[in-house]
Amino acid sequence: MRPLLCGFQSSSARTPARRSTTTTTKGIAMMRRASTRAWRNACCAPRRKNRGYDDALSYYSSIRVVGKCVLPKAFVQGGKDAADAADAFEGQESIDVTREETDGETSVGQTGAVTSVQPGGLLVLEGLRSSVQLGSMLRFPGLQAKAVLLAHREPKSFAMLATKLGGVHVPDSDNVAEIKVGDALEVEKVDEENKKSKAKTFQIPPEKDLRGRIVSALGAPTSPSGFRAISEAYLHEGSGEDLIADQPPVDARKPITTPLITGASAVDVLTPIGRGQCLLVSGEPNTGISEFLQMSVNAQKKSNVRCVYAAVGASKDKSQEIAKALDVLEENNTNTSTTIVTVSKDATIAERYIATLTAFAIAEGARNSGIDALLCIDDFSGMTGFAREMAELAPDAKLDDESDENKEEIEGMLVSAAMAERRRFLGSTLQRVARLNDKLGGGSITLLGAMTHPIGAYDKDYDSNSNEGESIDYMQKAKETVANFENMPESLQKKLADGLKKKAEAASQALSVTNYAKRNNQTNVPENAYTQPRPLVEEFMSITDGQVFIKDLDPKTGWLWDQKMSVSRIGAPGQAQAFKKINALELRLQLMQSDDMSAYGKTGEEKRKLNAKSDAVGLFMKQKPGEVRSIAESFIGVYAMTKTSFAEREDVSGEKMLEFANACIAQAKSTIADVIESMDASASGDLSAEDEGKIATVVKDVSVKMF
Repeated sequence: MRPLLCGFQSSSARTPARRSTTTTTKGIAMMRRASTRAWRNACCAPRRKNRGYDDALSYYSSIRVVGKCVLPKAFVQGGKDAADAADAFEGQESIDVTREETDGETSVGQTGAVTSVQPGGLLVLEGLRSSVQLGSMLRFPGLQAKAVLLAHREPKSFAMLATKLGGVHVPDSDNVAEIKVGDALEVEKVDEENKKSKAKTFQIPPEKDLRGRIVSALGAPTSPSGFRAISEAYLHEGSGEDLIADQPPVDARKPITTPLITGASAVDVLTPIGRGQCLLVSGEPNTGISEFLQMSVNAQKKSNVRCVYAAVGASKDKSQEIAKALDVLEENNTNTSTTIVTVSKDATIAERYIATLTAFAIAEGARNSGIDALLCIDDFSGMTGFAREMAELAPDAKLDDESDENKEEIEGMLVSAAMAERRRFLGSTLQRVARLNDKLGGGSITLLGAMTHPIGAYDKDYDSNSNEGESIDYMQKAKETVANFENMPESLQKKLADGLKKKAEAASQALSVTNYAKRNNQTNVPENAYTQPRPLVEEFMSITDGQVFIKDLDPKTGWLWDQKMSVSRIGAPGQAQAFKKINALELRLQLMQSDDMSAYGKTGEEKRKLNAKSDAVGLFMKQKPGEVRSIAESFIGVYAMTKTSFAEREDVSGEKMLEFANACIAQAKSTIADVIESMDASASGDLSAEDEGKIATVVKDVSVKMF
């Protein structure tokens, strides 16, 4: 009695007799085109030696997939054993693999059915295999409706209805009533006469046709002039950008070595971003995250960087203001290097997600042409919201289990099945960000993605569950947080505990000043509806190549950056060469050390000098939205602060040092304009000793006048 493929035995349902463990290469190639799960199980079956292609085809067409087991059709077509099988596999998926035809790349010709129709045109489907490529076009026999496949969550799939408007697709929420639960659908093919034809993929208009335009969720321009700019090739042949593309493989990528300048000194100097990097930008509501992204786009006006801005979070409500800030005025066509992707104010989560995919597709179109692109996603709530929506519409007891008993390894971490699935979903999109190698044109996508967290989520000693008047045992807190605390001398233990208390009191005082208004008077800020919990923010941190944290935004003085939380995992390779002359890494460490010394550092002159210089640099790093600084301006300002000792003098305030730095920048522009121009022309270029000497002379001349 031979074992069945599922691991148990039956007399009337044995596998075919006299099969060896070998088969022909051609037979293997044929079966490998089947779904991964069916192929893996089919390989476990003994096979007769040298049966060849016809026999392999005959064998494969005689099996069915039941749950995770491959069985001969006879096993599930009647008899006592069939009844036993039905009991054994009750509730599991049964798929007829003979329905699946493939060409080795994309499964086509599969059919499914609508199980749910959601507001805004989102469809929940059943029957499509996960091997069907995302982004495939779906059609409904007998109906005019079309849809684009967005995601799989077995046994369900998700698609968005789409209709053509002036030759360009838009999300179809008007014809939702035409689609009913139970309606059949199938994957549309490039060549309907060829059963092995590839699936037809959904494409948005070409990237070059959308420059200087505002477009909707699927790339349709929002103005008549925008439609007139769409090429005839796309309107008649549909040759545009794939909505959903695969991640570039490792061998298609190139190391990140070219800086991308955002115009914010705190970022460009201390948290440098390289072209091809994926960076999270996070902060509390109303801290100017959108304004920072807009400033980053405006900083590219004199560069060759193509920009795509997706206003798909709270920013969707002010897309016209953003367009004005970015000079994307369609009728005048003033900014031909930027495209804004936006949605209506009442857009569904699925529509916001598909708009995010459209923004990625436009940026990929530029990268594939050898261009460097800056992609700003404002914000990630469409992606995270769609992941939650899929879990709600297609619940899975195993995948939705967050318990410790249901863990799996992903990227070297042991996480819950739900988190692992979410990371794969988010990573499949975020990992499309890359710099391509020279053979593929050398283009890149740099991503700045916004995410707001709740007010107070990152405050020191913040605990949303603690009582406001509850006392804290700082000795116990030090014991829990400081390594080898119990082995330290008692005097040092007391000093560390006192330091923790002092630091907490200082943070509490600062918190009451900076966040009082937000906590008590700004509960209706639009961003509050789009905040993400701290664990999800930190999940994004682990997926991206770093993060920029914004503490606060003062309308009078500008942004307050959190240098401890802000980090670039690319580091020096993504930094402008000039900033290495001021030792930006050491400066960053000094700023963080100064913050720590407020609680733990030495008292006396050393602490005073370090704090004074750090405070002065911190004032310079503050910028108001719209105040874009070039490489030269950031360099000269920091150079004046750090290469002189005026900030350490007790009679010189931080405000005086800020005035000094700005005066040095102004004089350099008027006296050594050639040096300024040379520095700004190439972020990757070295600053020569001669040019550095000219800057030093300017700083010296200004200091004589001011000090």
